[in-house]
Amino acid sequence: MFAIGGSAAVHVALAGACALFGLLLLIRQPAHGSAAPRARKLIPAGLVAGGLVVLVGWAVLQEPSAAPLGNRADNTESQRRAALASLREVSSPVALTDRGRQVPLYEMPEPELPTGLLMEMERGMTDEWGPALRLIRTGPADRQSDCHGWVFVEGKWWLLGRDLTTILEDNGYTAVNDPVAGDLVLYWDGWNEITHSGIVSAVAPSRRIIIESKWAWLGTHLHQPNDHPYGGVPTYYRSPRAGHRLTLTSDSASPKPKMLGGAQ
Repeated sequence: MFAIGGSAAVHVALAGACALFGLLLLIRQPAHGSAAPRARKLIPAGLVAGGLVVLVGWAVLQEPSAAPLGNRADNTESQRRAALASLREVSSPVALTDRGRQVPLYEMPEPELPTGLLMEMERGMTDEWGPALRLIRTGPADRQSDCHGWVFVEGKWWLLGRDLTTILEDNGYTAVNDPVAGDLVLYWDGWNEITHSGIVSAVAPSRRIIIESKWAWLGTHLHQPNDHPYGGVPTYYRSPRAGHRLTLTSDSASPKPKMLGGAQ
């Protein structure tokens, strides 16, 4: 279905009226073989033809409007990849596990993911996943952290999935089959890599589990365990420690920031 602007709607309506009026005139013309009636038929016939030409031409001109949508989608994807590749390690603060091992923190430069593009991605997510996934949005889009950073470092930095096993080992996590509110959930793919993380928000008496998680630079959402776009199989973890946050400290002896390049 086409969307018609104000002035375009007027022209299309006039063209349709001309075509209809010309057709009515043709129908009312007497069937004579003389030259005079044939000449009189040229006027209504011209109205019909002209109106149809305008209508068809307008419709043809509308068709290319679908192409820019695809171009925008391609541009958004390329910008998304560029933004991920721009992640760079920060020198301060330093995140430490309970055993004192450092977990690298990353940040994303604002120019790599400007607010306008961030909002466009959020709208795209709503259009694409909203009808299929049952979500309750609990926080706005934010480039400052990803899902892992939201869970482990107050939503202020990015963490990489490859570094989470260090946290599991050092902070006393064990896998559980009976998750309760506050437990950690990690999603593992077929290559034994972590694709997503979140926190168990609630478990109903029926054992229906509700997860809260942040979707990369998009917002935070409440959702059921498999209602998210990252794939992977959920595994639940519990630790005797209070909460999931890492220890943050300032350390001037830490390595200088370095570009991540190609982070996923």
